Amino acid sequence: MADKADDSKYLWEDKTSEGHTRIGLNDLARSEIGQVTFAEFPDKMTEVSAGDPILSFEGAKAVTEIHSPLSGKIAKMNADLIEHPELLNEDNRGKTWIVGLFLRRELSTIIFVDLSDSNSQRHLRDPGVSGSFSTFFITSPKFSDTVFHFSQPASASVVLGVNQDAYSEVNLDYIKNHHIHLARRGAGGGAVYVDSGNLTYAFIDNDNGTNYLNFKKYATPAIHVLHKLGVDAEMTGRNDLTVDGKKFSGMSSLKIGNRFSCGGTLMIDVDLDQAAKALTPPKTKLASKGIKSVHSRVTNIRQYFLPQYRQITFDEIRQLFLEEVFQTTDLAHIRTYTMSEEDWQEVEQIAHSKFTDPKFIMGTKRDDDFFHGNHFDGLGTIEVSFSVNDGIVTHARIFGDFNQANGDLQAVENQLVGTPFKQANLEEAFRTANLSANIGQISPTEMAELMLNPNFQEVN
Repeated sequence: MADKADDSKYLWEDKTSEGHTRIGLNDLARSEIGQVTFAEFPDKMTEVSAGDPILSFEGAKAVTEIHSPLSGKIAKMNADLIEHPELLNEDNRGKTWIVGLFLRRELSTIIFVDLSDSNSQRHLRDPGVSGSFSTFFITSPKFSDTVFHFSQPASASVVLGVNQDAYSEVNLDYIKNHHIHLARRGAGGGAVYVDSGNLTYAFIDNDNGTNYLNFKKYATPAIHVLHKLGVDAEMTGRNDLTVDGKKFSGMSSLKIGNRFSCGGTLMIDVDLDQAAKALTPPKTKLASKGIKSVHSRVTNIRQYFLPQYRQITFDEIRQLFLEEVFQTTDLAHIRTYTMSEEDWQEVEQIAHSKFTDPKFIMGTKRDDDFFHGNHFDGLGTIEVSFSVNDGIVTHARIFGDFNQANGDLQAVENQLVGTPFKQANLEEAFRTANLSANIGQISPTEMAELMLNPNFQEVN
């Protein structure tokens, strides 16, 4: 069974006379898992949100976990499954249910920010303003609840992740000649091409200890909507949504204090030819996906819609999305916020203080002897530009599409300068550089090998 944010097609749901909804495995799940021999519930599970794991188990064909398709408070857990996991092999709903939930309709805790008014659309024409939008909702004292919003670019742009090298990720001559804007977001992740055929969605939430960087949780509404439209969408890797092995959505996250944003793009009618020419990802990223070009890696999803939805409009997709997020068809009564001119002034102040600054967008062009890169599963691509003189590292820069947006890369770089270019010395430098906080879950040994192994040399 694939590891998915949305496991609804593997589950049945039944409303009980006690007022809660039971969830259990269906025949499709059993056929893909095989005979179950072990089962375990997450620790201290009292509430779940859609996309949260509710049971881990081992079967003859797979070791996996099931994620809840619903949000709610745990009414009951089927403790018999722990002592008798073989019950999951039976087609008996009275014995094989996993959990019972009192469903939580989160209408009171989510605010929809409607950006469809003409004033909002005028402000959002500037990609730098769009990029600072999440920072506004994370930091503004006006908002403490969960915020949800859409945006749709008015014109084409390439948006870089905060840690990426513009000179290796983007065909700068092409985007200049074709009037494609270049912007950089405050979040991690990789570069994306967006235009009016793209729909972007984002949640701003509070960190409860389990939801930050939980891309599955925030991808679940999108996957549910796409399944309704006929798209066999699934989550693959750390933060991509794919269909038929091709990516149509990438997700990123930014955390400031205890609040964070998490969202993604949906390629519906994007100009794929232009995207392929605008983006020039390093060879290691393409190799990690088993493909040779951007064009062969990505796809638009409209072609996968069921025939009755092939002509669906963006407004109609937004409506389906809102019905899924708020679990209601009565959209007139969801909490809705419209940006004031004062709000937009604050957003533009954030934009002009950082996000529209050419130095922030472009960064410093690297001028080193070496540029090594490698893709690490579960983390992303890491690149190191560095120079060595008389066996000593004299300069280093770190780039990548890893999602740690708040790390101090300069601190890591400073640890490298003056270090002998040898395995043991490099490992020690990385060991004192707090890699987990500044880059992510990667070892000093892996980072040292990235610099030492000539097979990781990038060509661009």
